[in-house]
Amino acid sequence: MPEVSFTIRWPDGTSQLCGSPSRAIQDVLTEGAVYPCPEFVRRAREGLSAASDRVRERYGFACTAAAEQLDAIETGAARQAASSEGVVAVERLRVAPRSPRFPPPERIDGHHEVVVVGGGQAGLAVSWCLRDQGVEHVVLERHQVGHAWRQERWDAFCLVTPNWQCRLPGHPYPGQDPDGFMVREEILEYIDRYVEALSPPLYEGVRVTEVTADGDGFRVTTSHGTLTADRVVLAVGGYHLPSLPRIAERLPAGITQLHSSTYKNPASLPDGGILVVGSGQSGAQIAEDLLLAGRDVHLCVGSAPRVARFYRGRDCVAWLEDMGHYGMPIDEHPQGLAARKEPNHYVTGRDGGRDIDLRRHAAAGMSLHGRLLACDRESLSFAGD
Repeated sequence: MPEVSFTIRWPDGTSQLCGSPSRAIQDVLTEGAVYPCPEFVRRAREGLSAASDRVRERYGFACTAAAEQLDAIETGAARQAASSEGVVAVERLRVAPRSPRFPPPERIDGHHEVVVVGGGQAGLAVSWCLRDQGVEHVVLERHQVGHAWRQERWDAFCLVTPNWQCRLPGHPYPGQDPDGFMVREEILEYIDRYVEALSPPLYEGVRVTEVTADGDGFRVTTSHGTLTADRVVLAVGGYHLPSLPRIAERLPAGITQLHSSTYKNPASLPDGGILVVGSGQSGAQIAEDLLLAGRDVHLCVGSAPRVARFYRGRDCVAWLEDMGHYGMPIDEHPQGLAARKEPNHYVTGRDGGRDIDLRRHAAAGMSLHGRLLACDRESLSFAGD
């Protein structure tokens, strides 16, 4: 079963490294969250007990490691003189990486026609195309294939685009619900099947640290040696570094701050109201997830435009497909390269696909605000837009 390690900081400033035998702990704790000390102990007890139960269901006996970890946490809480008033910060909470299916040798020095940096769906698609053209190459992935889908998506995450649009080269959507929307586990299954069918020349767990010009080619420095290549393809994506506004630095230390990549579910957040900053795809969907769970939700509305999920009985994506929108090269787009920075229209694939109507959410109790302008100690000010 997957192990989860998490580091906590007690009210007295001391740190403690903890572990759970399963991901059940992620249902009650979130990386970056702060909880009142008694509340943290209650959540840890709930999560570790659930983890022990999962071990019992699978192996027939309770997990002694979970019991020992809970005892260590309760002992640590008892040492906190101000435990009834202080807060416990969850500084890190990560699933232990699985063993790579494509482990590298100790050294991977050598020359390749093409080095592809990144083993996500883009890198895998490039690998398929290179193989189809008979081009020798290697794909380097710093984590494991599907890492972002496994580690950086919330529990209720699903695709915004219909399943029929999942068509990696040589691997169209194989399921029975082309107009549906795959959830996270189905996305991972789709990618894993692609890897099995492709059998790419892939190494997992290899970090590329530098790419430099080397004569007519390139030198690629990695954690497992140095490669040379005639060509390099960077397929690392554009969203792997969280973007946090500087205003976040001025929020009080006791306020839980999460980037969307670390949000998991409403239950794992501390009690109280929640402010979601930004109404792009992630912000709008997370705000809806929280509202549906009955949380007190506030949303800073950004510049992302609305769109109807369905028009004349067809999904908006189907209309865009028919109009050739997805086949348009960037040099033919009316906005040119600026189109890359345009926010996406916000919709959702949840429950079969629907609009995200912020006015309807407001009527259901969500508080809408303009752009976040300033933070003055414990006061926030918003634009009137």
